[in-house]
Amino acid sequence: MLSKLKQHNASCRNLQEKLDQGAVAAAARNQSTISTVKAPNRQTFRCPYCGLQNLDTHGLLKHCNVNHQSHKGQVVCPICASMPWGNSKQKSGNFIYHLNFRHRFEYDFVVDYELDDASALEKALKESLEEQ
Repeated sequence: MLSKLKQHNASCRNLQEKLDQGAVAAAARNQSTISTVKAPNRQTFRCPYCGLQNLDTHGLLKHCNVNHQSHKGQVVCPICASMPWGNSKQKSGNFIYHLNFRHRFEYDFVVDYELDDASALEKALKESLEEQ
């Protein structure tokens, strides 16, 4: 299903126009205000079992499936902990299952971290109505 979405997004003129408009708006915002707030790292993660660093989502998934499939200890999901809605103290009872079920894709592809929940829902509903 994700591959179909990626194929559609690659050929969708409407989506490309929206992305272009968003890039122009973002560039204008960046030029008008300079932020000194450091954004959290949501690109690379540390393995919660062995501490191996600089793994992207796919790399963490592959690493844990190959090297830690039999580990049963409860650990904090580093991907979830890095998200605005994440809890850095919440431990997963079955991290390997969680990782394979919840993190099969990169969040950057589908999430706008600048929107709060209500705004994200409103945006999704509006865009779905526009597609009809």
